[in-house]
Amino acid sequence: MPIKGSNKAPTFDGKTDELVEFLENVSDLADAAGLKDQLKIKACLKYASRDEVEAWETCPETAGSDFAKFVTAIKELYPGCDSKRKYFPEQLIALTEEQSATPMLTLDDNRKAGRVAQ
Repeated sequence: MPIKGSNKAPTFDGKTDELVEFLENVSDLADAAGLKDQLKIKACLKYASRDEVEAWETCPETAGSDFAKFVTAIKELYPGCDSKRKYFPEQLIALTEEQSATPMLTLDDNRKAGRVAQ
């Protein structure tokens, strides 16, 4: 397993959309090193940021020896991490506010502006 901080070591700093890749990278490295599930969990804790580790340690699965259960528990802390959707409610609200401030034009307005064929 690479030393934490080396250029080959996986890192995770709390970005939801990077969690699944981080967990997969640690798992792949641990498998290549022949580590059992309990040591895979410890590897995840080793490579994650201190703030993330503090949050993860609130899950009982962190002290367990089932990596799949650990991964499931950690993913629950990051809603949307498995989703193909990359947008969050805050972004939808901002888009809605931006669009509601844009005046709506009628078909006649668009024709006059030359945006629609007559």
